[in-house]
Amino acid sequence: MEVVIVPDAKAGGELIAEAMAALVRRKPDALLGVATGSTPLPVYEALAAKVAAGEVDASRA
Repeated sequence: MEVVIVPDAKAGGELIAEAMAALVRRKPDALLGVATGSTPLPVYEALAAKVAAGEVDASRA
């Protein structure tokens, strides 16, 4: 397990969203299990921004 310390939730969201985006780029039909609630919102916001910018296609995930 790797522990990464980031300055705030936004930075953490960006880090995790990039990892998810990299997975979807490698395996476009990846099955993503996602959490609910407000804690993961920075991740979803960052991932949505990557999809909107065309950096990743999550249509098959």
